[in-house]
Amino acid sequence: MSLQEELEKEYREIQRAMARKTQSMRRTDTPNETEDHHEDPINPALCESPTSPGPGLSSPSGSVSSRRTRGSSSGKSASSPMSPASSCLNEQSTSPATSTTSLPFSSTCPSPCVAFASRRSVELIRFFFNDYSPRIVFIGFASDNDWRQLLLPLSFTNETFRNAICAFVSAHLEAMDIITGKSSLDFHRATLLGLSSQVHNDLSDAICSLATILLLIKYEALVGEDVSSILSHLHAANNLLGLFPDIDDPTMSFLRRTFQSYDIMIALSQGCSAVADSRPMPQTPSSPLQSPHPRPESPPDIIDQVYGASADLWSILHRLCDLRPLLEELAAASSPEMMQDGSNHLKAAVLRGELESLCTATENALASWQPPAAPLPLSNRAALHHHALAYRDSALVHLYRAVYLLPSSHPAVRQRCRSSLEHCVAAAAHPGAKALLWPLFVAACSAEGQGDRAFARSAFEFVGKKQEMASTKRAWLVVTRAWAMMDGGGGGGHNPNLALDVFPMTRNFGNMMSNAVMLW
Repeated sequence: MSLQEELEKEYREIQRAMARKTQSMRRTDTPNETEDHHEDPINPALCESPTSPGPGLSSPSGSVSSRRTRGSSSGKSASSPMSPASSCLNEQSTSPATSTTSLPFSSTCPSPCVAFASRRSVELIRFFFNDYSPRIVFIGFASDNDWRQLLLPLSFTNETFRNAICAFVSAHLEAMDIITGKSSLDFHRATLLGLSSQVHNDLSDAICSLATILLLIKYEALVGEDVSSILSHLHAANNLLGLFPDIDDPTMSFLRRTFQSYDIMIALSQGCSAVADSRPMPQTPSSPLQSPHPRPESPPDIIDQVYGASADLWSILHRLCDLRPLLEELAAASSPEMMQDGSNHLKAAVLRGELESLCTATENALASWQPPAAPLPLSNRAALHHHALAYRDSALVHLYRAVYLLPSSHPAVRQRCRSSLEHCVAAAAHPGAKALLWPLFVAACSAEGQGDRAFARSAFEFVGKKQEMASTKRAWLVVTRAWAMMDGGGGGGHNPNLALDVFPMTRNFGNMMSNAVMLW
C-alpha cells in the first residue's frame, strides 16, 4: 500500500469515527458529557508506527520520562509546571547527556497518531492536541474544543502543519528542560521551508497555511526576543484571510477569530494599530462535527473560546488599539519644528479633536460594558464574568496610562488596577479561566504603593500556580523591572516621568511584554 493510500485510509477512519460519535450524541443527548469522555477517533491498530522509536525514546507500553534541570548534574527530579500528568515524569538512571523523554498523554482524548510519522513526532502531536489544547480553552468549551475538532484532521494531511506543531511543542518542553530528541529549531526550519512552497489554489490549502502560521506565531512568541517575526506572520495571515472574506467554514472562522485575538493583544502591547481592519469578530458557524442540539452548558457562539470574552468587547479593544498611534501622530504634528509651518496648526487641531472624540467614546464603551449572560453552570458563569471584567478594567488602565498619560498614582488608575487584579484572582480561582496574563500584567505594571504591589505579587503567584504556564515568570520579571524604573532605579524615589516611560505600552518594554502575554 502506498503512502497516499495509507493516508487516505486513516483519514476515512477518522471521519467515520467522528460521524459515529455525532450520531451517538444525537441518540443519547447526555447533558453532563465532558472532555473526559471523548473516545479515540482512530483505530488503535493504526496507531502503531511502522518506524522504530527515535533514539532514547521509550516504547508506548512503558511511558517513562525523565527531566533534566539546568545546571544540575545530579539529575534530581522536578515536577513539571505544564500538566497534571507531569507526575509521570520520573527520574531515570540515565545521565543528563543521554536523558530523553517519552511524554505522558491522556488516553481518553482524540489521539492524532499517524502511520507515516516517527514515534517522536507522534508523541509531540498527541501532546499538543491531548494535553496542551484543553489548557487554552475556556472550560465551557471543554466538549467542543475547536483546536482539536477543527485542526486535528489537518495534522493527518499536511506535513508542514505537523512540523509547526512539533516545533512549538518541542520549544515549549525545552523551555521546561524536558528533552524531546530532535531540536525545535529543526522542526521550525522544516516548517518555514514547507510553508514557502505551499500554494493556495483553494480553501483547504489556505486553511492549512493559516493553521501553520498560527503555530509559528506561538513558536516565535515562545522563543523570540523581538516581535518583528510575529508581526510578519500576522501580515501574512491577514493577506491570506483577505482572499476568503465571507467563507462560511467552521475552521476558517475559528482561525480568523484566533488571529484577530492575537492581533489585538500584540497591538495593545506594542502601542500600534492592529494589522487587520475593524471588521467584527465572526461568530462560530455550526460545525459538522458537533451535535445540532447543543447541550445546556455549551456557551453561546459570541463567547471567544480562548479568552472567554465576547465579540462586542473585542470590537472595543480593536478601537482602543488605534488611540496610542493617533496620540503619537498628534505629538509629532504638534512639535515645535512642525508648528513652524502654519498649515500644521490646522492638522494638529483636527487630530486633537479626533483623538478626544475617540477617547471619550472608547472610555464610555468600556466603562459601561458588562459580560453577556451565558447559559453556563454557575461556577463557569462566575469564571467567565470575572475573566471578562479583568480584560475590561485592564483595557481602561491602558487607556488612562498609555493615551491619557495619567500617572500610576491617579485615583482612576489605582481603582481600575485594583479591580482588574481582584477579577484576575477571582477568575483564576475557578478551573475554567484561561489567558489571564495580559490583564494581570497590565494592572501589575501600574500598581502603586506597597499595598497594591503586594496584592499584585500575590495575584501573580496565585494565577501562576493555577494556570501552570512558564510565561508567567517572564511577565513577572518585566513587572519587577518596571517597578524598579518607576521608583527611580529601586531607590524608593517615585519618578512620574519614568513611570510613564516604563508603562508596557511604550517602546521600552513592548517587545518583552508582547512575548510574555502571547503564552497562556
